Amino acid sequence: MRKKKKHSSEKYSGSRQKTKYKKKDSLKQDLQKDVKKDSKDCKKMSKEATRRITKKIRKRFLRNQ
Repeated sequence: MRKKKKHSSEKYSGSRQKTKYKKKDSLKQDLQKDVKKDSKDCKKMSKEATRRITKKIRKRFLRNQ
């Protein structure tokens, strides 16, 4: 009895699907890392901005006295 030959797409479909999902997962992880970095940067920027503003306000207040 002869075995049916598998088409190349049937042979490798499982591994191809795995790599496709791995790519999607790695992309999601990269995006999540980028979002975390951006949020940290925004927090730092906002802290720096508030510091600058408070310094300016203090200078103005001291000048007016």
